[in-house]
Amino acid sequence: MRTHLVKSSVTSTCAAALMLLVAGCGASEGGAETASTSKRLPNGDACSLLPKKEANRILETNNTETTPADYQCDFSSQTGFDSFNVIRGQDMSKMETGESVNISGVEGGRLEATDSGCGVSVKLDSDDPKQQFAVVSIVNPGGDLQKDACAVADEAAKSIINNLPE
Repeated sequence: MRTHLVKSSVTSTCAAALMLLVAGCGASEGGAETASTSKRLPNGDACSLLPKKEANRILETNNTETTPADYQCDFSSQTGFDSFNVIRGQDMSKMETGESVNISGVEGGRLEATDSGCGVSVKLDSDDPKQQFAVVSIVNPGGDLQKDACAVADEAAKSIINNLPE
């Protein structure tokens, strides 16, 4: 029972931190410039953008839990301590720091980061709001995952771009 309470408490804390990061979504001017790419997000939900095999690799686990919710999808490790959220079709420019991030040749924008959370926003076509996505990650510093939060977010965004059709 103690393990359940600890996991629930940590999961709730991570969920609250993720909600604070995602709360910055909304219309705004500016943000990352759109790189010229022919890659486009297919129709479907946010969970369909990343194969479970890739999520397992990124989170260094064999059994990633996937939880869809509206325009986003949460990918969580077995322990529930490390996770990332894929958000599609939402303007994240209010959260961007001004730092550009190269994601597989596509320019993205770094989202506000903390010791345990980080994200990246990618616009494949600035004229089509459906052609943007973001990845926000939460990791347990000092935990089993040997990557920082920005590395997890960037790796997930890279995997999404690499899996997109031309």
